[in-house]
Amino acid sequence: KSKFINLLFSTDISMGTDTRKKSATLASQFKRSLEQLMSTLSACQPFFVRCIKPNEFKRPMMFDRELCCKQLRYSGMMETIRIRRAGYPIRHHFAEFVDRYRLLVAGIGPSHKEDCKAASAKICSEVLKDADFQLGKTKVFLKDAQDAFLEQQREITLTRKIMIIQKMVRSWHFRRRFLKMRKCIVIAQSTIRALQDRKRFLVMRQGYMRLQAMIRSRILSARFNVIRGWAVNLQRICRGYLVR
Repeated sequence: KSKFINLLFSTDISMGTDTRKKSATLASQFKRSLEQLMSTLSACQPFFVRCIKPNEFKRPMMFDRELCCKQLRYSGMMETIRIRRAGYPIRHHFAEFVDRYRLLVAGIGPSHKEDCKAASAKICSEVLKDADFQLGKTKVFLKDAQDAFLEQQREITLTRKIMIIQKMVRSWHFRRRFLKMRKCIVIAQSTIRALQDRKRFLVMRQGYMRLQAMIRSRILSARFNVIRGWAVNLQRICRGYLVR
């Protein structure tokens, strides 16, 4: 507790405190980084790629079939493939399975409106029939052949439905074009008929006007002839009177 001794070792004490604090800070940073790394790894789905040597000479575009088969056999890939084919490698959740393949069977709605397990069983029984498949508690288990068959049937059904939609769209499009063309044709026909009727009317009116003019001229000519006959008779009478 001597002030002199404390003064002598004050620098060493302060350095020790800073070192401890600094070490604790580095440890906490390392711990946080490690926790972040572990959380990132836990959120990921790691896949391992096994590489094989295509040839012993490291040349491109050169494939040694025997060497590759030997590597696959010794690495356990052949056995893994055999086990995978013997089991049910394809697995779908019921809801996912129903939403993807419900179009293959009529009367099955979306997954949120159906009993997904019963709907999955119905799809498998009607499409796959006697094929090998299994239904678990939450998933449908299929083999590669059954999954490929389902995908093929789905593609065929989608193609058929797409063709129906295309046919309906084309029908609507061409019907709309036909109605538009028919409307234009009707308007053109009515316009042409109107022009023809007007031309015919003008010809008839001109004929009527000529006929009226001829009738008037004949009436006036007959009236003129009558008046002229009267005038001639009057002149003859007047001349006879004057002669007497």
